[in-house]
Amino acid sequence: MHTLHTHSQKENVVTDLVTLYCASPTRKQTGKKERSNTLNIAIENMCKKTRDLRRQLRKAIIDHVSDSFLDTTVPLLVLIEAAKNGREKEIKEYAAIFREHTSRLVEVANLACSMSTNEDGIKIVRVAANHLETLCPQ
Repeated sequence: MHTLHTHSQKENVVTDLVTLYCASPTRKQTGKKERSNTLNIAIENMCKKTRDLRRQLRKAIIDHVSDSFLDTTVPLLVLIEAAKNGREKEIKEYAAIFREHTSRLVEVANLACSMSTNEDGIKIVRVAANHLETLCPQ
């Protein structure tokens, strides 16, 4: 499982930047240059942490997508089997599981679209997600 930076870790980075900025000397020209260099280093570190956070977020989303699409046919197959055998109680249970699974697929599809820059791919996935929502309304 991938570890994501917490909100408090991001706040700590911002706090560190503000502390560096406020604590650095401002009266002399050399002090300003020193502050500028220190601030630039701190900003660069924050940019690196932001890139790292984005990378970890992408990995987490990819893991979520692959987990959700791993066994997409199972909820439908068990529902069909229960219907074939006329087991009404199981049909209701499996229908609820199927709706939940469909909802998760739509959620994951939208999440994947939010990370993608492929406009054609996004359109195709959104159309498919809309079809799922139409076929299996909550």
